[in-house]
Amino acid sequence: MTKHTTLMLGVGFTFLGFLGYLTSLVPASDKGGLVLGLFSNSPLQVSLYLLTGLTALWCLKQAKKYVGLWTQVVGITYALITLASVVQKGSVLGLVTINTSDTVLFFAVAVMALTHMLSDPKDA
Repeated sequence: MTKHTTLMLGVGFTFLGFLGYLTSLVPASDKGGLVLGLFSNSPLQVSLYLLTGLTALWCLKQAKKYVGLWTQVVGITYALITLASVVQKGSVLGLVTINTSDTVLFFAVAVMALTHMLSDPKDA
């Protein structure tokens, strides 16, 4: 199950990352430069999406023994980002602005990754 979750997150975040870079190349629309009209489009955030997605896909293709570790790292990282964005009211350490859609996405990713990590640690 962890491999399926990792694949889903890898493809999804890679897609968001590429879309983020593409939307930054075109003039801002009435959506305010948001990725898919929902998620913030800062270079740091788009880079995080790409890094998350590409490392997931790399783990699945080249280093299957690290899929469980990747799930743990992503779950904890996104849980901390979610917590920081809630505590700091839409910002993470003053580096990037996080909107409500971002917070919901990060929370869902953290819950999904941590749930799969805790459900069966041998299923990597």
